[in-house]
Amino acid sequence: IVLARLKEGEVFGEIALIQDTPTTATCTAVTRGDCLFLPRREFKSILAHHPEILDPLSKITAERIKATKEAMAPQEDYEILEADDLIMI
Repeated sequence: IVLARLKEGEVFGEIALIQDTPTTATCTAVTRGDCLFLPRREFKSILAHHPEILDPLSKITAERIKATKEAMAPQEDYEILEADDLIMI
C-alpha cells in the first residue's frame, strides 16, 4: 500500500520520533535524492533546544495517522477501533 508520495523538503519517520516508538512504515525512493538520517537521541536534543518544532511535527503526525487509517480501512462502512486488549476466537 502506498501511503504517501513525499516531495522535496518533506519529512518522514516523525511518528516514531515523536511517539518514541518503532517505525510504522518503510520508505522507498522512486528517484535519486539526498536523505538525512536523524537518530532519536539527536532529535530529542534538537527538540530540547527548539521546542517550537514539536507543534508543526505533531500536526503532520496526526494528519499522517488519519490518512494511514483511511488508506488501510476496508472499503465498506466499518468503524476502526483501538483496543487495549483483544481476544480473537
